[in-house]
Amino acid sequence: MDCNAARALLPLATHTPDAPTGPEAAALRDHLATCSECDALFRAEMRLDAHLGRAMRDVPVPTALKQQILTRLENQRWSDWRQRLWNLTHGSAAAAALLLALGAVWWFSLPRTSFDGQESHVAFNITRPTNQEAASSALQQLGYDQCGPEFVRYEYCISVGDGDLPGYPSQRAPRLVFVGPREHAIIIGVDTRRYKVQPAEFAENGYKYRGEVLHTGSRWAYLVLYTGENWNWLYSVPSE
Repeated sequence: MDCNAARALLPLATHTPDAPTGPEAAALRDHLATCSECDALFRAEMRLDAHLGRAMRDVPVPTALKQQILTRLENQRWSDWRQRLWNLTHGSAAAAALLLALGAVWWFSLPRTSFDGQESHVAFNITRPTNQEAASSALQQLGYDQCGPEFVRYEYCISVGDGDLPGYPSQRAPRLVFVGPREHAIIIGVDTRRYKVQPAEFAENGYKYRGEVLHTGSRWAYLVLYTGENWNWLYSVPSE
């Protein structure tokens, strides 16, 4: 309770019929115990009341006075809370706008390297593996030794890398991507030291890719996924 509220209740505190009770009385007592000015006013009220005597004290206070004072205090309390909420929300919005502006300034001030599309185009064509040796070297840098297949035409190869082994989540495997005249194919290496592999062909209707498993007798077997009726356009007879 602040001084304004306490002093509004002091006239009631000395009149027994309408004296504050419960939490109001406790709050008033706590305030008077810590505020010397309000306590002095309260004691002055008590002395004046004593001098006026019983007759004056029995004069009834207007019935609605206490309720009017309490209603005013309640309205003032809600008004204070609304003002605090207004200040808080508008302050937060201003702070958020400031952070957003600072973030935009930071983002646009970051150094950026100019991108040259022609340079990337040339680099892509130069670095594409054009034979088994180049493909094996690129895959070896990814941790796959002697993995480049020898039975494909590398002029159709556009990408060498690795990815998830289909059907085996979190298991990585080397892969090569080939694009032919009308069709394309993906060849995935399967390590026979980890998996038992049997040659097979898969041509179920309804799937975009057909499949074939080739076991070359070396460490690596290969899953060939291709579009179209066959992948004859990609196959090259291995040299003896």
